[in-house]
Amino acid sequence: MERIETDILIAGGGVAGLGAAAALAARGFDVTCVDPVPPVTSAEAEGSDLRSTAFLGPA
Repeated sequence: MERIETDILIAGGGVAGLGAAAALAARGFDVTCVDPVPPVTSAEAEGSDLRSTAFLGPA
């Protein structure tokens, strides 16, 4: 297993996790964002919903 040095580790690659990672990285922190589920990158992937509103549960 590879050891990674980082200032901040964010667990979760959803909208909140990625938003927090982007904001903290913009302030100069070394940020690592991890998520156990691989990102959906194509419309053909099982369970994909690439609409921007699909990222928000209540939408």
